[in-house]
Amino acid sequence: MSALYPSEQNELNEQSAEQRMSSLATIDQNNGPVFMRSYSNLIPATCSEVSVARLEKALVELTSLSASTQRSLLIKNQEDKRCLMIKNNLSR
Repeated sequence: MSALYPSEQNELNEQSAEQRMSSLATIDQNNGPVFMRSYSNLIPATCSEVSVARLEKALVELTSLSASTQRSLLIKNQEDKRCLMIKNNLSR
C-alpha cells in the first residue's frame, strides 16, 4: 500500500486525504492489526500545514482507534511536524 502515494505525488495524496481520514476509524474497527499495520501507510502526511492540522484534528477526534493505529497516527503527526519544521527552516 505504501506505493500508492509516493512522495512525488503529494497533490494526488491530498485529493483523497480527507476521505481516508474520515474512514480511518471504521476501517480500524473492521480490520485486524496486520491489515492496519499496512493500511497505516495510507494515513496522509504531506509535509504541509494543512496536513499537520488534519493529523492534529484526527488525534483529538478519533479516540476509538486501536492502540497500534493510534500509535501510527501519532508517529505520522510527529514526522509531519518535523518535516514541516525542516522545510520552513530551509526556505528562510
